[in-house]
Amino acid sequence: MSAIARQSGMSLASLYRYFPNKVAIVKAIAERHVEKMETALRERLGEVLLVDAVDVLIELFYEFYRTEPAYAAIWSGVEAMPELRELDLRELYNNARDLDARLSEEYPHIPDERRWNACLAVPRSAGSVLRLAATLPEEQARALVFELKCMVRAYLKELICE
Repeated sequence: MSAIARQSGMSLASLYRYFPNKVAIVKAIAERHVEKMETALRERLGEVLLVDAVDVLIELFYEFYRTEPAYAAIWSGVEAMPELRELDLRELYNNARDLDARLSEEYPHIPDERRWNACLAVPRSAGSVLRLAATLPEEQARALVFELKCMVRAYLKELICE
């Protein structure tokens, strides 16, 4: 905490007034990143057709992991901190609800349970692959992102055409 106070230019007492420990600091940073990402997702999701949303959303997440190093670092430590697991699940459920609303509106024939499970599985799976891609050299990362888009499009096509 002393090093954080020095780096931020505030007294240790002031830092402790706002953040009782390092976990509280990490959680506050993570919450800010989640809000930023959810806002960007909602804006972009509303602008595109669902069939185009896969590419747009995967690119948005990929760029976020690449350009926001704190975001990638925080989410790679999710399993170690219960506070982050809760935030991670909240983010997953918020994204899943948005996707579920679009799918149910555009493809009402998909059974509710199957649609909801897809809305949980797709973002979680994509997030894992994108976190990996963000650690790779750009050319290899781009190839992995391309494959991810193909996989998600194929899965959604099967889901929609059922």
